[in-house]
Amino acid sequence: MEFNDYLRFIFALAFVLALMGILALLFKRSGLGKIALGLGSGRRLGLVEIRTLDSRHKLALVKCDDREHLIVLGPQGHTVIDTNIPTPPTPQKPS
Repeated sequence: MEFNDYLRFIFALAFVLALMGILALLFKRSGLGKIALGLGSGRRLGLVEIRTLDSRHKLALVKCDDREHLIVLGPQGHTVIDTNIPTPPTPQKPS
């Protein structure tokens, strides 16, 4: 094989990878990526917020259904600080 064949292969590979990246970006922006992965609106569990306490411990606020749970994560495991925290109502935009 000549150098031109290698060069053509590299450009074709770069072109295909660029097309895949553009399609993935378009799917993500349009919301179709969640549907394709099965992550639609039926999700019940989510990570609301995470904060670092020190170099080894983190504080996590986890949401399940309409309740939030406060958990400390560390190298020895996890500790539940508070449970059944009601989710604050979402602010409604004025019309």
